[in-house]
Amino acid sequence: MTRSFDCALEARSPEVARTVWGRSLREGAAVLVVRGDRIALPFKVNADPVEPSDLPIATGAGAPQANGSGPVVAAVRSADQVRPNGHP
Repeated sequence: MTRSFDCALEARSPEVARTVWGRSLREGAAVLVVRGDRIALPFKVNADPVEPSDLPIATGAGAPQANGSGPVVAAVRSADQVRPNGHP
């Protein structure tokens, strides 16, 4: 990671910074866009390659389904993948 990105990630989310996929992140950007009554968050992330099993969000056709009725709902493969104890 570039030093400033590394420091920012460690400061905001030390648990993520200690995961395999968190350590792979190099840089990124996002823009919040309001379109009528909808909000979109297009983003781009540059990272070093990791194994699909190291990602907190499943890739491919077997991705978990997001279920719920909250204003924002997300599905992750395993909560351990957003905590350092999932990957030393």
